[in-house]
Amino acid sequence: SLQQLGGAGLQYRQFFEDLAQQLKQSRIGREYQVEDVQRQYQRGMTQLGWSETDLGINFGRQMKSFTYALQDMTTNFQRGQTGFGWQREQLAVQGSQQALQFGWGMEDIDEAMRYSTGRERRRLSRQRERQTIQYGMGVEQLGRQEEQLGQREKWAEEDFAKERSRLEEKRIWAQDDYNKEKDRFDVRRAW
Repeated sequence: SLQQLGGAGLQYRQFFEDLAQQLKQSRIGREYQVEDVQRQYQRGMTQLGWSETDLGINFGRQMKSFTYALQDMTTNFQRGQTGFGWQREQLAVQGSQQALQFGWGMEDIDEAMRYSTGRERRRLSRQRERQTIQYGMGVEQLGRQEEQLGQREKWAEEDFAKERSRLEEKRIWAQDDYNKEKDRFDVRRAW
């Protein structure tokens, strides 16, 4: 019948219109997906660029920090060396003063002994002995202080060399880490 045939034609028409609508919506959906993927890719590349910039900035700061630390360490070492020099001067002055006082004291005792007799001479002789022993002990103490100062100076030099070496090693590690991360950025950018 004609009516059935007309109904079937309408169904076919509706089917094809629905199919066309679905295809259109599917194409629009794919276009949106492509736009989303492109937008995500652009955002990812922007973030990758920011991360790479941050890596460079942080690496520069780290290198500057190493430079400052080395400068400070060198300055402190030089100040310490100057301090050791001052201490050596003080020990030398102290030794000279002790020698002068001892020499003058011996001169005074010798002069007093020339004019003394008996009991006074024995007292002056004991005084000379005691001052000689005391002077010897003072010279010995100054010698120990100089040795200790020399040892502290040696330790300071060793510590400086060790710290400088460690700082240089840390700088090399930071450089290696930076180069490794830079290579990884290049790989990510190529994806």
